Amino acid sequence: MTSAVEEIEAEITPLPAPRWHGRVNLKFIYALLDQGIVSFGNMVVSASVARYCASGDFGIFILALRSLDVINQVCGVCIWGPYTFNLQSMDGERRRLYLGSALAHQAIASGLGLTWLALLGLLTSRGGGGEYARVFLPLALPSVAIVFREFTRRIYFAELRFGKALVLDGATVGLQIAGILWMKYGGTLSPERALWALSLSASVVCVYWFATEWRHLTFRKQEIGDDFRMNMQLGKWFFGSNMLYLGSTQLSPWLLSATSGAGSVAAFAVCDQVVNIPRVALTSMQNAMAPSMARAYADGGKPALRKVVQRMDVLIVGGCVAAAVGIVEFGPWISHAIFHKTPSNAHETSTIFVLLALNLLAYAASLAQSYGLSSINRADLNFYAGMFGMAAQLAVAFALVGSRGVPGVVFAAVVGNAVVLAARIFYYLREMRRP
Repeated sequence: MTSAVEEIEAEITPLPAPRWHGRVNLKFIYALLDQGIVSFGNMVVSASVARYCASGDFGIFILALRSLDVINQVCGVCIWGPYTFNLQSMDGERRRLYLGSALAHQAIASGLGLTWLALLGLLTSRGGGGEYARVFLPLALPSVAIVFREFTRRIYFAELRFGKALVLDGATVGLQIAGILWMKYGGTLSPERALWALSLSASVVCVYWFATEWRHLTFRKQEIGDDFRMNMQLGKWFFGSNMLYLGSTQLSPWLLSATSGAGSVAAFAVCDQVVNIPRVALTSMQNAMAPSMARAYADGGKPALRKVVQRMDVLIVGGCVAAAVGIVEFGPWISHAIFHKTPSNAHETSTIFVLLALNLLAYAASLAQSYGLSSINRADLNFYAGMFGMAAQLAVAFALVGSRGVPGVVFAAVVGNAVVLAARIFYYLREMRRP
């Protein structure tokens, strides 16, 4: 008798040349369902902390998750991203060696991340950091399992095994929600305990992955070093681009925290969390676009890649226009219904949601071109576009945060993403015209 994982995997076994004509490939459906489950779990956890804890504690919890994003981004650019693009041209023993290298790299990154968070915790504790000291130390140990769970997801995505990722993420999210609700109704929920609930739930996936994938691993010291150097050919540009993106997303909460305190971070977060609903679809598309575009370019060159980018453009932009209308019309109601917290000024709340909707459109409009450039080994151009956007966002944010608060930093993000959009489209069109 086959298991649920085996049945789904049988449905989604990839063909040598993915079919793009006539219908959306099944992998995008599974990727959407998977990211929907993960994002739903994240929202339930955040909403529970927001409802049960004080606004300041909720702001601390958001800062902890944003700190964890730094580790995820570093792993993504140095390990997960390059693995996704490089794997498509490998087979047999070479794939086993490359997977072994990826696991070794992940173990090293997890150790460095734990050390980084612990040191930040100690420094803020000794320096009288107050609320910031509560961010890093409680996150240090839980971060290992939380990040490794993301590692397993990205490995499954790179191998186009979206069915298995879907089943395992569903089980993990179920455990996370159960743990959070158990603490909430038991009167013990706190930001620190919530982080441990996330970690313990993720540990289940870690154990399963080791038990089932160990036989597919081969370790060799020479390959571990060589593969890291190969990864960094793309990774150095991924690192630059993602650090710029991370900086643009981290700028708003940290700048608000520095100028207005943790309460303003909570006001920003409850609005921004609403936009995470359509971001589910965007993230799921990104999870599937990278291996699919890399495969399309390997099979058919720029003509095949161009067709995939065009189809993704229509799907992404069309969907985001509809999502933007929903954010503007229903965003305030959704934020209050889920979090029971909204900025006190109704006009300011409406302005924030309009700006968040525009920011979503500006960010999404060039996602397909971004992955297209990476597929032809021009990830450096994404980095240059990100530099222009970050410079614009910084200038506007520092000019407006003092007088405009949350709307000011969100408007700065819109400006930054608009600059990135213009630069990335220019680079993509130029490169696709070249032989």
